[in-house]
Amino acid sequence: MTETAGWGFGDVTTRAQLGWQRGDFSHLVYVQAVAPTGRWQPGFTPIIGLHRPGIDTGWAFTWEHKPSKFQIDGSAGVTFNFENTATDYKRGTNSTLSGQLAAKS
Repeated sequence: MTETAGWGFGDVTTRAQLGWQRGDFSHLVYVQAVAPTGRWQPGFTPIIGLHRPGIDTGWAFTWEHKPSKFQIDGSAGVTFNFENTATDYKRGTNSTLSGQLAAKS
């Protein structure tokens, strides 16, 4: 078993987002850049960063029927990851999709 002692920070991110509401719909779009500045060393845990440069994009929405307090939420996103020779990460693309139905009491 390998032991590593020390501390570190996660990756640095910058984010631009725009949100708006029209009728019963609320929307949010964003783009985020990730710079791999967190500590990375084999055997060092916890791993609190991606350890690779990337660009994350996404859209989220909420629709609420105010009289019945019924709500639908959803989001979709794509992350474009780039090579990091320090960690031997090549490149890749991740996508996410999530949703939720809710009734407020």
